[in-house]
Amino acid sequence: MVWAHNSHVGDARATEVSADGQLTLGQLARERYGDEARLLGFSTYRGTVTAASEWGGIAERKTVQPGLPNSVEELMHETDKESFYVPMRDDDRVSADALDDVRWDARSG
Repeated sequence: MVWAHNSHVGDARATEVSADGQLTLGQLARERYGDEARLLGFSTYRGTVTAASEWGGIAERKTVQPGLPNSVEELMHETDKESFYVPMRDDDRVSADALDDVRWDARSG
């Protein structure tokens, strides 16, 4: 099981970072464990994180940019709940279809 930020549990092969030769925990777990892999992703609307600016660099406290207008992060932020869980399994009774929509407008660039 991998428990990390969405960008880390995602599969790099499905994004532009794969063109740079980058890997993600999600990709590595899926390649090694296939359907047995379980990945739990997190996102945030604002706050701080501890991260390095480059691979192997010194960890720094960084400010997270607020979620973009009309983004999924903004949608979740607007619930005014401190935390919650959105089940994403195909066989789950709760549908996450709304998260499939591209949520973009001119304000988000």
